[in-house]
Amino acid sequence: MGDDSLSNTEIALQQACLYHQAGRLEHAKAIYHQILAIEPENPDALHLLGVISHQNYNYNDGIKLITRAIEIAPNQSSFFNSLANILKDSGQYQRALDAYNHAVSIDPQDELAHNNIGVLRHEQHQLSQAVDAYRKAIAINPNYFEGYSNLGVALREQGKLDQAVESYQQAIAINPDYSAGYNNLGTALKEQGKLDQAIRAYRRAIKIDPGYIEAYNNLSHLELLRGNYIEGWHYYMARKMGPIDQLLPFDSSNIDLYQKNILFIHEQGLGDEIFFLRFVPQLKLRGAQVIYQSHPKLANLVSKLTCIDRVIDSQGVSMEPDLTLALADLPFLMGMRDPTEIPPPISFPHILEDRVCLLDELPGLGPPPYIGVTWHAGTKVSHRSRFLHLYKEISLELIADLLSNLDAT
Repeated sequence: MGDDSLSNTEIALQQACLYHQAGRLEHAKAIYHQILAIEPENPDALHLLGVISHQNYNYNDGIKLITRAIEIAPNQSSFFNSLANILKDSGQYQRALDAYNHAVSIDPQDELAHNNIGVLRHEQHQLSQAVDAYRKAIAINPNYFEGYSNLGVALREQGKLDQAVESYQQAIAINPDYSAGYNNLGTALKEQGKLDQAIRAYRRAIKIDPGYIEAYNNLSHLELLRGNYIEGWHYYMARKMGPIDQLLPFDSSNIDLYQKNILFIHEQGLGDEIFFLRFVPQLKLRGAQVIYQSHPKLANLVSKLTCIDRVIDSQGVSMEPDLTLALADLPFLMGMRDPTEIPPPISFPHILEDRVCLLDELPGLGPPPYIGVTWHAGTKVSHRSRFLHLYKEISLELIADLLSNLDAT
């Protein structure tokens, strides 16, 4: 291939990279394919096309493309790093670790590869190994603020709060506009009991990034913890990834709820759904007609509540409601200011009869006493998500081992 063709390929690759960095993946993808039509073994185009496949969650295609790039150019540490990223996200942890280590063997000064080894160890709860990897990354590049922040997270999980705070402070000293650093700092300060400082850190994160949902959630929980219910419930509305100033409490907005058809959408876990349902009877006292889109597991139970006029499934309603709201926004909409304003738990009709039926079935399972176990709670969310998420799980094998010596059913 002549010099002109090579020059044109380089120019095209540079243009594709600009599109790629700007998030215009389809434009970048088209140019990478054009380059490969001319140079089928261009390793950079293959590699970056594989990165786009990863970004689009096409893991198998991404692995094939980057593996081919490595076959052509086996001494590029960035190729192995990208391959490892896909392998990790597809759950192939050992292969991912091998690829990261290969990247480091090619370029021992690749701070990104060391950091990614730390992330992989971190996700496997190998905190000491994660800390070591993060420290290697920042030793190579003392201005690597993401590395300091990741190190802080691992140190916090080890219970080393003072060191975690120092690491977060180092991250934001390097990059004062690093919103995640302020958010992480706020969490560590909260755990130290320094609530005012934590609030300032969360507010700074939100000022830098007004769309930072996790920081809003953290600030919400902290304000609720401090008893600032109006602000706490207000910030809590950011969980829906929308502007939080579009709704006002019913009393402030002067909305007449009488005969209004209000559709409430369930969200979060079943326990949360049951908790927030306690606010619905207050709407009935204002004359509202309540339509509720319940979680399928609770639909039968919720349909027995007299405070709900109609329970629907996810297919929606035949008529247009006057208002469509999220169930968990009810404390804010009802203007809750004090714990004494939390209504009593909702009372489900016929629950006692259901309990009696359940108790009648227990003798057939084995002798008393009876032990009920919950082994996981919450919702698993991809690590890419910026939502605050709580998920806890314990293996059934471990539970079985812990309960094996108990004389119970």
